[in-house]
Amino acid sequence: MPSPESTADVIRHALSQAPGPRVLDIGCGGGALAGLIVRLGAQWTGVEPAPPADARPDIRRAPAEALPFADASFDLAVFLNALHHVPEEAMETALAEAVRVLHRDGRLVVVEPCVEGALSRVLAVIDDESRIRAAAQAAIAAAVERGVCALDTRFDFGRDEVYADFADFAARIAAVDAARARAIDAQRAALQAALAAEAVPGPDGLVLHQPMRAHLLRPA
Repeated sequence: MPSPESTADVIRHALSQAPGPRVLDIGCGGGALAGLIVRLGAQWTGVEPAPPADARPDIRRAPAEALPFADASFDLAVFLNALHHVPEEAMETALAEAVRVLHRDGRLVVVEPCVEGALSRVLAVIDDESRIRAAAQAAIAAAVERGVCALDTRFDFGRDEVYADFADFAARIAAVDAARARAIDAQRAALQAALAAEAVPGPDGLVLHQPMRAHLLRPA
């Protein structure tokens, strides 16, 4: 396929390679990806260890490293910005679990933010994820090397996040991890300064660019 320009492009391509419509969204948060999956004509199932209060009611509660599904239950499994939130020591297990629940001709797509980028630099003021993001990439490489899965394709693309103002930015990054709220209060001035330095004004607000990396994998 041509180089993807968005997460939607990556998911659309992954679905075109999958043998059927059953999609498992691992670490789905509140279920934001469900709408896209359904619009693409697939069947969405979400699993999340701790769904937020406003999450879809049909989300299954479970960690990525212990999925509550039978072998070969799905055609496509997706980690969208989720693998680096799995405990580092459990990342390879989580990838193996995703492969286990896939049809033998299924596909696994893992989309992760890269270490660099304007959004990453601002976020690093309160939550430097560079090590854990690197660990996620290393876990993917290790899973391929050990024969848990095989690599079909790797895509690099960019994502722009738009925030109305600092309050909107602070609220959205805190929603991902409640522990960030205390750090925001403690580092508010530094965080505001970093946002002002890195964001590009746009017609709808402040734009922060984030390079992304997607791996399309299949059971080995």
